[in-house]
Amino acid sequence: EEEVMLIQPNNVTFGQYSVTEWQENLLTLISDQIQQHMTREKQLPKDLFNQPVVEIKCDEAGGKNNKSKVLKEAIAMMRKNFSFRWVHPNIHQTVETFGVVITTVHNIKGTNRVALTLNPWAIPFLLYYGTGVGGTRYGKNIALTLRGNYTKRLYKIICSQRDRREYYYSIDQFCKDLEIPASCTDTNQGKRGRCMVRLQIHLQNA
Repeated sequence: EEEVMLIQPNNVTFGQYSVTEWQENLLTLISDQIQQHMTREKQLPKDLFNQPVVEIKCDEAGGKNNKSKVLKEAIAMMRKNFSFRWVHPNIHQTVETFGVVITTVHNIKGTNRVALTLNPWAIPFLLYYGTGVGGTRYGKNIALTLRGNYTKRLYKIICSQRDRREYYYSIDQFCKDLEIPASCTDTNQGKRGRCMVRLQIHLQNA
């Protein structure tokens, strides 16, 4: 079966945020459905208040028989903030916008699905790339099946640089972008080194 390729802005790939492995899968599945809508492959449904909705199969987001965990992680995402800058077409000034990706979570009882109402402002955050904003092209199934939140983020970072022979990514910036815990800061070189080794092994074994 041919790998489904998705694209996300490099601003998201290198964004300074921390999400769990399950939440990273939810972001991948949300991006997949938005892109299908943008390419007119599949219409994005609306909720009762005319807001965009994506329906998630919990088996895709977290493996079989894990609906309760997927539901819990989706609810937690309603507290995850994003921000991006854009130029207003009328006033021609830069605007910085803040929000959450998921505004409402709907548990479809008796099924293995949940429906997520999206903040419409999250769509350009998750999708726009172009002038001044590069894009990361990655495989949907690979992104979903890799284990570990850092491994998933690293995979997308590597994909963003696939056209380069070498890419230097400082450990300090890496820790900042992925919000690595305090045990991996400059004040504790030994622990940070062990943390990085574990990440490298995890990526190689994935």
